[in-house]
Amino acid sequence: PLKGQLTASLADNGDFATTVTTTSRDAKGTVVDLGLVSREGNRAVVVLFVDQQVTTPAANQTQRLRERVTLSRSTAGSWLAVKLETV
Repeated sequence: PLKGQLTASLADNGDFATTVTTTSRDAKGTVVDLGLVSREGNRAVVVLFVDQQVTTPAANQTQRLRERVTLSRSTAGSWLAVKLETV
């Protein structure tokens, strides 16, 4: 029974597919400002402010947000968002 329920939910007109379609969002952002918080060896922490425009196509609605994002750079060289706040 579970397999049948999952198959029905994941079908094109199933509950999962329609929920994903109606709640999908597109986001575009612009970095407004940024600054170095700390640096130690080849590790770094930066904070940046991002203005975002989030659009929900199904609802034809746009939301504007300003986010403060804290990024940490690992020794491997990749950046990881460790904190995200709406301001």
